[in-house]
Amino acid sequence: MSDSVTGKERDRALEQRARAALDAAAAEVDPTRAARLATARRRALEAAARPTPWWRRAGPEPVGLGLAAAAGLAVALVLLRTPGEALPQPEAVEDLEILTVAEPLDLIEELDFYQWLEAEGHAAG
Repeated sequence: MSDSVTGKERDRALEQRARAALDAAAAEVDPTRAARLATARRRALEAAARPTPWWRRAGPEPVGLGLAAAAGLAVALVLLRTPGEALPQPEAVEDLEILTVAEPLDLIEELDFYQWLEAEGHAAG
């Protein structure tokens, strides 16, 4: 119990010394600087008294919420596609693989001939 009383007395003594030092420093400030400080203090108090718009008070939460909403919308669009849209057929994927090969293919150069063969029903042999 005596420790808390001693601690409180120490805090009061520290506070009194700090107050005396700050008051002495404030008394030595030249009038021009004192006027500028008073003006700055008044402006700060006026700005603090004005209400802050909701969009400035919010912080980073709206950005995170916007990103989460965009991600949710993207997932919904992928998962809830219309039934008319079909996934690519395996044959189409194979054709795509053939077309994306880097080396030139003779088949592509004579595509009209092979389309004619297919239309006639001839088997390539």
